[in-house]
Amino acid sequence: MRTGEEKGYETDNKLKKRHLCPSNEFLFLNYPQKCVQETSAPRHDVEWENVFVANSFNFCYAKFVELGKHSNLETVYMPDWFSIKNKITLVSGGSRGIGEMIAAGFLQHGAKVYITSRKAEVCDATAERLQQDYGGECVSLPGDLSKLEGIDDVVTRLHDRESRLDILINNAGASWGAPIMEFPEIGWDKVMDTNVKGLFFLTQKCLPLLREAATYEDPSRVVNIGSVDGIRTPKFENFSYAASKAAVHHLTRQLAARLVRENINVNAIAPGPFPTWMLSGGVGFGGKVDGVDWSIVGKKNPRGRVGTMEDICGLAIYLSSRAGAYTVGETITCDGGSVACSN
Repeated sequence: MRTGEEKGYETDNKLKKRHLCPSNEFLFLNYPQKCVQETSAPRHDVEWENVFVANSFNFCYAKFVELGKHSNLETVYMPDWFSIKNKITLVSGGSRGIGEMIAAGFLQHGAKVYITSRKAEVCDATAERLQQDYGGECVSLPGDLSKLEGIDDVVTRLHDRESRLDILINNAGASWGAPIMEFPEIGWDKVMDTNVKGLFFLTQKCLPLLREAATYEDPSRVVNIGSVDGIRTPKFENFSYAASKAAVHHLTRQLAARLVRENINVNAIAPGPFPTWMLSGGVGFGGKVDGVDWSIVGKKNPRGRVGTMEDICGLAIYLSSRAGAYTVGETITCDGGSVACSN
């Protein structure tokens, strides 16, 4: 595990004070960005009290005391608490659905993103398209994460390219629906192997890379994608899926308790209805995502709509950034109120 100094961060936590800013511009450097304040004319009436560098919290706090009657203070740019810029991120199941949404949003916000998918041609095509549409660098790492050999292969190829992993998004998932008397063993094993076993062993194999990125000031992050079906009683006969997502939520708490002292934060998101291939099959759209009326599904949600990329990715960014660095072991719903309003 690297220290702040080894990552190139400033680790001086001494209290620093300034009194009476003598010019129209000052620059205060602090990880991860700059805190800049400008005035339109020279100022001698702004006192700086307790300008404090606290790298253990990754932010700077500035209290201004206005001594004069008139103020031409314009803007203060504080460090970006939601930044994931230059973070190395692995999104399993990133070739479609919620995984693709998160990958797209992370690329938009400056992360370097690796995506996995069982089908190599689909994974490659999605990575190329996401990079063209959203910029940044998106790399395809296809592999079957329901099997240990597939996990080993993906992590080996990731390690060949990177010396650290800042963020792991465990999104790869499978579902199966059938009446209780017809539910097959394969429908149980496939879902559990992908959603629970695959999640655990991918996290296990990624731990050396996550440890390399982790510091006290900036923990590595693991975000597991669960489901509201693991919290409430599902509307579909998806017995193995609901049980697997409940397992993901509990496994999240157990992993968080084990890894938090290694500066690795683990949390989960429980999405509600989103316009995905998986939900499309369940609601009668035959697996189609585009060209269907998702408002039919959205009308049944308390918010009156299905989720969007901004909804799911915004929450994932929070959990992966400075803003979420003190959030550990939580399962947060992103469902438009479906759990809160369920009977």
